[in-house]
Amino acid sequence: MSWDNIQAIIGRAIVDATFRHQLLTNPETALHDEPLTPEEAAVLQDIHATTLDDFARQVLQRMGQSTVEE
Repeated sequence: MSWDNIQAIIGRAIVDATFRHQLLTNPETALHDEPLTPEEAAVLQDIHATTLDDFARQVLQRMGQSTVEE
């Protein structure tokens, strides 16, 4: 899974409230036009979160990381 693609999705969700809401409530629609591999799309669409923090935490867990490297 490409960390660059995932970061772009989370970054967009941080600055775009409409996209963030759609990502959390209807990820399939939110991610429809994003340049993701089928694997990346499947992982992100399978996340069920109510906040962006929880979404990001679940992404990190699925990618096998506990924290973002600074």
